Amino acid sequence: MATKRSNGEGNIRKKNVKGKTYWEGRYTGADGKQHSVSGKTQSEVRTKLQEKLKDTKLLIDQQLNGNACIISLDMTLNEVFDLYHEVFCGNLKPQTIALEKYNYDLRARDVIGHHAIKNITTITIQKWINDMANSGLSLASIKNASIVISKVFAYMFNEGIIQRNPFKGVKHYGNPPRKKRALTDEEVITFYNTAQEMMPQMCPVICLLYNTGVRIGELMAVTWNDISDDGLYMSINKTKIKYKDDKTQKYVQKISTPKTEESNRIVPLTTEARQCIKQLREDQELIFSDNWDDNRTILLNKWHRAYGYSSILGMFRQINHAIQEQNRDFINVTPHSFRHTFASNAIKNKIPEIYIQHLCGWSNLTMLHKVYGHVTPKQLLDAISMNETSSVTVQENAE
Repeated sequence: MATKRSNGEGNIRKKNVKGKTYWEGRYTGADGKQHSVSGKTQSEVRTKLQEKLKDTKLLIDQQLNGNACIISLDMTLNEVFDLYHEVFCGNLKPQTIALEKYNYDLRARDVIGHHAIKNITTITIQKWINDMANSGLSLASIKNASIVISKVFAYMFNEGIIQRNPFKGVKHYGNPPRKKRALTDEEVITFYNTAQEMMPQMCPVICLLYNTGVRIGELMAVTWNDISDDGLYMSINKTKIKYKDDKTQKYVQKISTPKTEESNRIVPLTTEARQCIKQLREDQELIFSDNWDDNRTILLNKWHRAYGYSSILGMFRQINHAIQEQNRDFINVTPHSFRHTFASNAIKNKIPEIYIQHLCGWSNLTMLHKVYGHVTPKQLLDAISMNETSSVTVQENAE
């Protein structure tokens, strides 16, 4: 069996053909194809491989708009990362590319990005990860930074550009992520009532997030033609995204396809959600009586325009701040808190997991179990109380 060597020597193996024994070494040439050298001894083959690899600095040559796109071992990680995203990320969503670049710029560009590819080893990567962990970063943040670089090295390894992936054997350390939990009934009521006093235009947003469990980007993209004629269902088939445009370096928002294929779904509306949407429809019909458009979003701000991410998040912060002035222990509520709460309530109400999966648009149940399957103290108390009614009462006899 051929052994892949760790120092760029390629694959060397012993072969026996028609009773004659010799050594063969295989390597990836500048054309991206496999080549071989042979010799009587392993040492001879190793020397030939080293000479071939020295002569081959250009290990991949792909065409991009008629210009050669070259990756060399002498290039820095910054150069290779930027080139990789320019050439090979055309099928990724803009927000995904923007997030990967953000994580790289934040954690790696000025730390290990100046190293040449040929000088980056497993020790280099492990030290980088350890330094992030020692700085207090969470394990999730470290993995987010690590994965965008590991993809680049995995590509170079698969193409034969490098002979060993430095991410192999790396261990991730970091602080545990902050615990997320569902909101209690009291917290939902407090947040809603405060919003009603401060900025009532937020109440429909809160109502629909709480009653449907949809992502905030999905809700901001819902238009009137996504509401069924009978008002019983809401179609989720797009989402509003925000990302940094590479050319203008400005943040832009646009309507895109949902997060995953499973995110395309039909969401049934509760009585409360239907009443909320009915009121939104009546309000908009008064405003746009002569200019109705079914492609208009169901949620509009006070200027009768579609909401943006910044405005909604800003209003959530204001509501949180107002509550926390009176109660410092009150949880920071975000739009996603209501998605957690929806899933937790669905579990509590014994809705079958397969239904919850479809309602929330997950590809599998892993997300439900690991992230959204919250149990509140009140739910635990209710559960133990139910068990109490069917348990045998045991009392110690008084002496």
